[in-house]
Amino acid sequence: MSRRERTDRRRGPTRVGPAVDRLLRGLGVDRVVERYRVLERWEDVVGPEVAAHARPEGFSGDCLVVAVDHPGWMHQLHYLRGPLLEKVNRELGRARAAELRFRLGPPPPRPRRPASPVPPPALLPAEAEEEIRGQVAGIRDPEIREGLRRVLRRDRARRDRARAEADREA
Repeated sequence: MSRRERTDRRRGPTRVGPAVDRLLRGLGVDRVVERYRVLERWEDVVGPEVAAHARPEGFSGDCLVVAVDHPGWMHQLHYLRGPLLEKVNRELGRARAAELRFRLGPPPPRPRRPASPVPPPALLPAEAEEEIRGQVAGIRDPEIREGLRRVLRRDRARRDRARAEADREA
């Protein structure tokens, strides 16, 4: 083990995120992820009217392939190619598309967005909230402290619901 590794180990835990980011950048995965972000945000990027008739299918090299549902819309989108490409590239950032290619055919389905990405926080009695705050107070890292607080709150709410159901059945 090198001296640097021993020194790093003494400093305590380090974040994995930056190392994973460097690895993904080195493999070129970050560019792929950035490109596919436009597929998820298509309606926000081009607007609801265009998105109702055209959906991106994916990338072929540096070209974004878009399926269009009607020849009239395909004709219109050819005229709007320049402004659409600017909007797409603004969303993509450095993972730019060099070209938009339109094809006539049924657009792929829209990506489904979860109805509620984060469940609403459970309502707990004030004394339970205070107990949980005390349990996580010794954690220095604010992200870890908040994450653990949320887990403990959900667990407490789940146990309270299970206890209430058991009481009703008895």
